[in-house]
Amino acid sequence: AILVGWAGKQNSDALDGVNLVTVKFSWNADADVDVEMKPMSTIFCGSSVEFGLAITTLAFLAGRQNGETLIKLGTERVKLVCHAHTLGHNGRGPKVASAFIQLA
Repeated sequence: AILVGWAGKQNSDALDGVNLVTVKFSWNADADVDVEMKPMSTIFCGSSVEFGLAITTLAFLAGRQNGETLIKLGTERVKLVCHAHTLGHNGRGPKVASAFIQLA
């Protein structure tokens, strides 16, 4: 993949110990194909992958399984967005289709 460009911003309080970065990026995997665009992606910086997985799992299990759960990390308001898998659950409970964070 060829990185075409990106733009980003950091959360409003860089000194609160919570580091969130929102980025917008584009890429071109093949010269014959149009440029692909990711309109927005928010990521934790400086935290473990386990923390990101744990916080989105908790939001899914204890919050809304299809929608947004608002939380506060440090001084930053964050939305944890979850979507449940719509296929059959085989009697074993809901499954995560997608879970991600957004600045609120």
